[in-house]
Amino acid sequence: MKFLYRNIAVPVWVLIMLAFLAYLAWEYYWYQKVGLSFVKWHTHFVPYLFVWFIGNLILSRFKAELLRRNISLAFSSLIGTLGMIELILTITGSTKTYIEKRSGFYKSLYNHQYYDSIQAYTPDKPYYLSTPEYNFPRFSNQWGFSDHDFYRDTTKILIQTYGDSYTEGDGAPFDSSYPAILRSLLGNDYQVQNYGICGNDPGFYVTQFRKIGTRYKPNVIVLSYSIFDFVHDLLTRGGLERFTSNGWKEPKGPWWEFLYAINYTVRYAFHAAGITYWNGFYTEKEKERRLEELKPKWNEIFAELDRLAQANGCRVLLVKRPEQNEIVDNRYAYNMVFFDTFVAKHTQFYHVDLLPFYRDSAGIKTPQDAKPYFWQKDGHHNANGYFLLARAVYAAILKMYEQENIDNGQRQVSAGQSPSGSP
Repeated sequence: MKFLYRNIAVPVWVLIMLAFLAYLAWEYYWYQKVGLSFVKWHTHFVPYLFVWFIGNLILSRFKAELLRRNISLAFSSLIGTLGMIELILTITGSTKTYIEKRSGFYKSLYNHQYYDSIQAYTPDKPYYLSTPEYNFPRFSNQWGFSDHDFYRDTTKILIQTYGDSYTEGDGAPFDSSYPAILRSLLGNDYQVQNYGICGNDPGFYVTQFRKIGTRYKPNVIVLSYSIFDFVHDLLTRGGLERFTSNGWKEPKGPWWEFLYAINYTVRYAFHAAGITYWNGFYTEKEKERRLEELKPKWNEIFAELDRLAQANGCRVLLVKRPEQNEIVDNRYAYNMVFFDTFVAKHTQFYHVDLLPFYRDSAGIKTPQDAKPYFWQKDGHHNANGYFLLARAVYAAILKMYEQENIDNGQRQVSAGQSPSGSP
């Protein structure tokens, strides 16, 4: 079959091939700009069409018509079956990553170079915290954090909160993040600055506090962490060695991640072999070995935070936050006794585990109990959940005040005295 253009006969297969090449050039362009984030829904299906087209193009050269038809039928059936499996996996989302379910594109855990060690948004810009379940507008401040512009009122006690999406307030309106609610609970004698960023981990607390937080001379820094920070974020990013002179760099990922990214069926095979995205593509044995290697690096991060806090004359409230499944199971997914031992030796830290609070004070002991406080598909807190988290941190601050006087340079809060705004 040929297409006539200005009296020139162009075979249709040439036009189709040119279309494929144009598509590949477009995809390669975006791969160079954004890495594996170029992968969208259509990326999963075009390879099947390309292989089917090339296969049948080759088969068309066979002279034995019956053999050609039989092979073509078998080949087309195979490609059609694989394409149907890919479609089913696309619709069900059973092998999709969290980011794909949330934002519609693949995000690699590796191979990126970032020219900013702060890990924040573009300053003074609107953005949205969106999933299929919710869509909340935000506006970043002068440093790129989800809060009002930072300033220092020396007549007030300043508390800075560092953390991930649970500190930023993903899943709730701007005024319902836990730092915003904490600000209301503490009252007018206190300032609260929110340094939470989706995807944050304690390694970034070091650069955020050192480069920005210390400018405002806080009295207390609240450092929230979870098991996920260690068994996933540190697993795939490493410790403080990730930081370079002009930003930070992710480790090099496996060579075959490209295949994992563009094909859900391939992923299914990897998952069956125990190799998953959230395990950083390590097998369970490899992951356990790697986590053992990372324990000193995790402690090193908090040793540096301890050093910075002492150098800047502020106390550290260290908050261990459980995930929803850990609250229901009444146990953490990984035993971090190595870190408990480390914290016990650093008296600058006031450490609180929120698992008992969620279970005993909030009464969350079953999945049904958790529903009023978490988004059911996404898993983040809703506004009700962030109110619980704010109450828990507020109670921890009260206990810390009872344990030791905090001086902001102008006045002291005597031992046992509660901050204003006590509920």
